[in-house]
Amino acid sequence: MFAWNSHGTELKRFLRLPLTRAAIVAILLIPLLYGAMYVWAFWDPTERLRDLPVAVVNNDIAATTADGKTVHIGDDVVANLQEEQPLDITVTNDDDAKRGIESGKYYFMMKIPKDFSSDIVSLGTQNPDQAKIDVVYNDANSFLGSILGQNAMKELRTRLTATVNEEVSSKMLNGLSQAHDGLNQAHDGAAQLSAGTQQLGEGNGRLADGAHELNSGAIRLATGASQLASGATQLKNGIDAAYDGSLAVSVGTGKIAGGANLLAQGSQQLTNGITSAGAGSAALHNGTTQLLGKVTLLANGVKQLYYGVHGVPGDPSNPGLQPSLTQASAGAQQLAAGAKTLADGLSAMQTNSLDTLIAALENGDPLTKQIAEAKFRAAIAQTTQGAQQLSDGLNGTSQTPGLAPSLAAMSSAVDTKLVPGVDQLYAGTNSTTGENLVTAVSKLDAGAGALNNGLVQLQGGSQTLTQKLGELSSGAQTLNQGTVQLSSGLDKLSSGAQRAEDAAGQLAQGSEKLRDGSATLADGATQLADGSKQAADGAGELANKLAEGAGKLPAASSDVIKVQASTISQPIALESHNNNPADSWGEGFAPFFMSLALWVGSLITWLLLRPLPSRLMLTSASSWRIVASVLQPALALLTGQVLIMLGVMHWAVGVDYTHCLGTIAFSMLVGVTFMTMQHAIQAVFGAAPGKLIAIVLLMLQLASAGGTYPADVTPRFFQDVHSWMPMTYAVEGLRETITGGVETRLVVAIVVLGLVTVASIATSIIATSRRRVWNVSTLHPALAL
Repeated sequence: MFAWNSHGTELKRFLRLPLTRAAIVAILLIPLLYGAMYVWAFWDPTERLRDLPVAVVNNDIAATTADGKTVHIGDDVVANLQEEQPLDITVTNDDDAKRGIESGKYYFMMKIPKDFSSDIVSLGTQNPDQAKIDVVYNDANSFLGSILGQNAMKELRTRLTATVNEEVSSKMLNGLSQAHDGLNQAHDGAAQLSAGTQQLGEGNGRLADGAHELNSGAIRLATGASQLASGATQLKNGIDAAYDGSLAVSVGTGKIAGGANLLAQGSQQLTNGITSAGAGSAALHNGTTQLLGKVTLLANGVKQLYYGVHGVPGDPSNPGLQPSLTQASAGAQQLAAGAKTLADGLSAMQTNSLDTLIAALENGDPLTKQIAEAKFRAAIAQTTQGAQQLSDGLNGTSQTPGLAPSLAAMSSAVDTKLVPGVDQLYAGTNSTTGENLVTAVSKLDAGAGALNNGLVQLQGGSQTLTQKLGELSSGAQTLNQGTVQLSSGLDKLSSGAQRAEDAAGQLAQGSEKLRDGSATLADGATQLADGSKQAADGAGELANKLAEGAGKLPAASSDVIKVQASTISQPIALESHNNNPADSWGEGFAPFFMSLALWVGSLITWLLLRPLPSRLMLTSASSWRIVASVLQPALALLTGQVLIMLGVMHWAVGVDYTHCLGTIAFSMLVGVTFMTMQHAIQAVFGAAPGKLIAIVLLMLQLASAGGTYPADVTPRFFQDVHSWMPMTYAVEGLRETITGGVETRLVVAIVVLGLVTVASIATSIIATSRRRVWNVSTLHPALAL
């Protein structure tokens, strides 16, 4: 019971004096300092990346796109960085950036090469080149600073890749749109071909009508010729009667002779008309023969168009337009389905694989777990985004159609519009089941030939008639008798002549109709030629537009497509270089933990050794001798601490020292600085308060020395005290001796630590001199450890 109630006795002892009460407050606040200070310092360094100094060098040269537009993509990237300020961007030149990386002015350097714009522009061509951004790090500045820089550059590359992919997708969709326009123009050409074919049919109809009229005129001409022959017979009978009467009537001989002459002249005119009709019939026959040749060429051209659409029968190498479009549409649909399956699979993998990775790293280092999880999320998100963009490009979105629907619509347009028109045109010119255009024109040519032959024969008969009428006139002059019979014969001869005149008139009218029909036939043939030319022009335009549309669609081998897809999916690459790389995370954090170890080692040393032994203080030795005698065993222990720590870290842990002797010497300097500094604090404030102050300084330095995250991404308070902490210079110097890249910072660290050591020894000597005056508090300190 007494032991239970005696616990307050020890606490009451600490409440007697101000110093002991302050010790109670310090004991209460130390966990708060450890917890709150570290959480505050490292709350979210990534939110302060805009304070991380970074050099940007822009050597990009402007490039020209395929449509003649000049682009400055490097300038656009720099302007975007300056506007958004994701980092503390400084745009400078190569020399300043390199010097800044070496001196620690910049944590890393981003360099845009001169061919950056030209490489981005090439992504829309058949031979794309991956654009590159050169990044230079220096782990001697800060290992975690390089890690933060790498993550920031990956984020920047992701954003630039998304922007570039959007531009490339827009160009691809524009190309498909142009191909669509070409097919629309091909459709217009097919419509023009259909209109020409319709005019060709109308011309053929007019040609048939003209041929019918020509036939009717020929019939009427034959009738008139028959009537002329009948009249000539009656005339012959009358002349015979006149001949019989001429024996008795010679007076009418002169009149008979005159009438015979007139009849001969009329017969000659008839012969001339028949000759003209024969010449026109011959010209008609030649025209129909030429028309037959042109129509045959038209039929052959339509046949080739038909084979181009349906393919050549029996030739599997030439399947035609329609099966090729159907096959392309099916392939695009399969590719679209595969792209969607890939995107879904990646999305599922993102969830399942991430859970597995988190479970695997659950017992590992938290920082390692966070970094691995962030890298994995970024890689899966980037891959999923690329697959989704590929799926959208093939399947289409609400704003833009995809490749597969476009090919399906193209195939449907060919099936429903182009193929029926070509089939009808082929049936009209190359039909094997009924009468086609070539057969009809052949029959017309044969009829024109027959008409020409008949007119030739008619011309021969007319000439014979004229000759006989001349003989009749000669015979009439010999008639000297038969006046009564001659008058009767002349009357009959007059009637026959009248009928001959009528027949000649009918023959003239028939010839005029024949001429009109021939003119109509010529007009129809002209329209037929015009329609054929228009049909040929339409077919040519259709072929050109289809070829142009096919040329605008991508056509490359599978290997080239793989290269293009790989380049377009990753249009920008980061070419990273580390001037002084740390081999591992352990080597990257080694300067910080070694500095921590040397401070703690000094603290433990002064827990074992008395900073101001009472026996020495009572001697007559000078203060500097007392301080030297106290520091000698401490420095001997320090030497062992440094050698053992460096040896185990090298041979057991695996840390390689770029400058081994430099690392040993500088570690000794750091240890001496920390040892003398803690001795001076304890000499001034006393052993127990001095150790407490050393612990508080340790906590402050761990948060502000920049050993983990760069001081630039910590709160402003730690940035202000950063350059006043000796551990800051210890970390910077050890980074350069361990990782490499020795320059002025190591010299500055040596000078600063040397000055702190000298100042600490001087302070210890002064404090020792003052403490050699003893009093009650010296004999009975309020607080002792």
